[in-house]
Amino acid sequence: MKRLKVSCRFPGAPSMEKIGRIGQETGMPYNDEQKKVFEIFGHGGVAALTGYPGTGKTTVINGLIRYYAEACPDAGILLCAPTGRAASRAGEVSGKEGLTMHKAMKRKPFDSGARRQEPLDYDFIIVDEMSMCDTELFACFLSSVKSGTTVLLAGDPDQLPSVGPGQVFRDLIGSGVIPVFRLTQLVRQDEASGMAKNARTALAGEPIREYRDFKISLCGEGEPVVDRVIREAEAFPSMPLVLSPVKKGECGVFELNRKMQERFKKTDDPIWINGVRFYAGDPVIMTHNNYEYGYYNGEAGTLVRAEGGILCISLPGRMLALEISDASEMALAYAVTIHRAQGTEADFCITVLPEEACHMASGELLNTAFTRAKTGAAVVATRRALGRYGEAEPAQRDCALPGMLAEMAG
Repeated sequence: MKRLKVSCRFPGAPSMEKIGRIGQETGMPYNDEQKKVFEIFGHGGVAALTGYPGTGKTTVINGLIRYYAEACPDAGILLCAPTGRAASRAGEVSGKEGLTMHKAMKRKPFDSGARRQEPLDYDFIIVDEMSMCDTELFACFLSSVKSGTTVLLAGDPDQLPSVGPGQVFRDLIGSGVIPVFRLTQLVRQDEASGMAKNARTALAGEPIREYRDFKISLCGEGEPVVDRVIREAEAFPSMPLVLSPVKKGECGVFELNRKMQERFKKTDDPIWINGVRFYAGDPVIMTHNNYEYGYYNGEAGTLVRAEGGILCISLPGRMLALEISDASEMALAYAVTIHRAQGTEADFCITVLPEEACHMASGELLNTAFTRAKTGAAVVATRRALGRYGEAEPAQRDCALPGMLAEMAG
């Protein structure tokens, strides 16, 4: 990071008038917090952009890309993310292709970190969903960035931490080593949104509450949780995304998918793939990156039909055709884990809080789950489980990075 700061080259921060023009042209006028982020072009180097979901990080990123492309038309701009779904989502909302960090470096997942990385030949790099980036991936990525590049790390440090070791984004924000732009004003979700309020409440370790758009549904004594989930799903205007912290068990996504499919399937002519039944109309999710066929891990869509051994899957903005023999990397998506849902959003969500998974409870888990919903949400749990999750402590990881960053700051 010192290397990038010392060698920085930047076009200079735009005037307020120019920022206002960009906002008007994109149809999303910027508030004062968002305008301040454009200061990154006045100093270059590495900076962080953070804020709760709904505070307009993506809106700002789109404006930054637009300005940089105008100011430096021959410059290379990279938009990337730690996971395929997050990269795809970033591309969908920005109109610019999003790559995984691995693909940008031409590095396969699980490659040894000792292997020399190919330099990233870009002048402005944006890494979205940085909370999902682990220590090794970030170290490899940073070493690949050429001197003089401006790097913006964007995300929410209060989302679930990376699957791999470390809590890189949180440690960088707390280090004081890099400039941090914080967005606090909600623009995607109304300030009165129950999802937004309960997300912040969960992070503070306080009990969640019911709101107009957020329901708490408590299971009766002996009532199967999955039955209550189906009842709540039937009450939403459209099919909600069901979220659970676990894959197995009565409240795991495997069982939830099976029961939800039984209730909501639209046909009686199944296709069997790896021992799982799929029906036309089922929501599905891709479970690996496949660049040959053009889909990402975590990309969700709908199985439209199966004819002549070919599956037609509707993904955001396009139709994917796969031979059944090539569809082993597809799973049902009536329900997904909260970890897999990170970086995505749906109109309606139901979060299941299983008693047997109380050890996984954290404010970050609930914050991630609640902020997946744009319009309405519900929580299904027993009274005991709801109390246990409400008492969750913030997630903590002991890492060596803060000490290293403190030495750098000194």
